[in-house]
Amino acid sequence: MDKISILVVLLLVAAGREAFSQQCLKGDCKSGSGTMTWSTGDRYEGQFRNGTMEGRGTMTYKNGVVYKGLWVRGKMQGNGVMTWPNGDRYEGTFLNNTMSTFGTMAYANGTRYTGMWTNGRMDKMGTMTWKNGDKYEGSFSNGKREGRGTMTWKSGDKYSGLWKNDLMDGEGTMTYAGKKVVKGLWKNGKLASEEKPQSAIPAPSGTYGMHCLLNPGDSRYTESPAWTFTFAEGGTGTYRRVGSETEVSGKIAWKLEGKTLTMTLQGMEDGPQKYDYDGAKKWFAKKPEPYGPNGTVVSVCIIKKK
Repeated sequence: MDKISILVVLLLVAAGREAFSQQCLKGDCKSGSGTMTWSTGDRYEGQFRNGTMEGRGTMTYKNGVVYKGLWVRGKMQGNGVMTWPNGDRYEGTFLNNTMSTFGTMAYANGTRYTGMWTNGRMDKMGTMTWKNGDKYEGSFSNGKREGRGTMTWKSGDKYSGLWKNDLMDGEGTMTYAGKKVVKGLWKNGKLASEEKPQSAIPAPSGTYGMHCLLNPGDSRYTESPAWTFTFAEGGTGTYRRVGSETEVSGKIAWKLEGKTLTMTLQGMEDGPQKYDYDGAKKWFAKKPEPYGPNGTVVSVCIIKKK
């Protein structure tokens, strides 16, 4: 029988305790401190008010379960400690005779849970550790791992993602101790489909030239670029434009987000320019820009390493 089932039984016994004969062994069992026993074998030592358990007291049940803590109108309510004959121990908050809000359950087998509780079950957020060193941090529902959480095994393997019914279920990432990373969809604790890793896009480094279409509709790019860019680490660099009679140079600021390179030429009025990386041709290509009458002419420029 799990802890919630035991607490339900205790709650039913508490609700019907008046049907059993009771005896005040000593003290004031009306509005003071005393000791009360029932024909069921239960025994309470503590404070009373208006003939019911109120304040701080200890209830020892016939089955060996012991609760020591606060009581309100005859019910376990507030901070308290409950122990079981097998060595399990809960310390935390109770509400209406059940573990609620926040507390720690230390099981006799070495498993330990600290976190939120609802109606006697682990719920919402918490941390569970096992005697062998395994650890889970994340969401719980109805006493089981459910929602988003991270499981770290003693072996060094680590899963971070969605859980359902105590099993990995949904989007998640498994990082194995050997550093292998597997991303994908999990179902009933097993990998259902793996997300294909995207090839890494190299950040620009060194000197690149800008090559544009010679004529509208022509697929050939200029051989000698008028514009050159030198990219440095940290998103900085320089640009240079050589014309037939003029030369312009300055600094650039750049950043690579996904496959898109955004570049801003300081001192120029064009604003940020965006280029998408072409993995097959190994260059950054600017999106076609219509111009001319009715936007029928298209200009395309690329940036490739010199």
